[in-house]
Amino acid sequence: MKKIIKITLISFITLFSVNSFSQGNLQFKRARLESYTFSNIDPSTPRYDTLVVTAGTVLKITSASLITTDGHDFNDSYILTITINDHSVVNYNSRLTKTYAPIWLGAGTYSIKAARSYSNSSTIFSFSGIEFNVVP
Repeated sequence: MKKIIKITLISFITLFSVNSFSQGNLQFKRARLESYTFSNIDPSTPRYDTLVVTAGTVLKITSASLITTDGHDFNDSYILTITINDHSVVNYNSRLTKTYAPIWLGAGTYSIKAARSYSNSSTIFSFSGIEFNVVP
């Protein structure tokens, strides 16, 4: 009898602790495709913009890309980095583009930073993702 009570108690505690740390269920809200234009990026002046994920939602960035808008192509030898709150999203370095996806962002306001090691140039950063409602 004590063994059954002990097993039941351990099962209940385990179930309770697992549920207390869960994030809730995710319910599709919408697809997001956004673009940000960063002008006159050079080594001494990175550019910033803001990304907002509304309360009660999470955003999964599934892909990201870069396009230059001023005739400089990615054959030039420079480094271009896009970060969201100091976490790399896209890096271009010596003719290789690396995208770090998927990236999950919880509700909040995020800083997008574009930094470049060479030439005064403009870049369009685009991402696609899925926004979910968090259902308790």
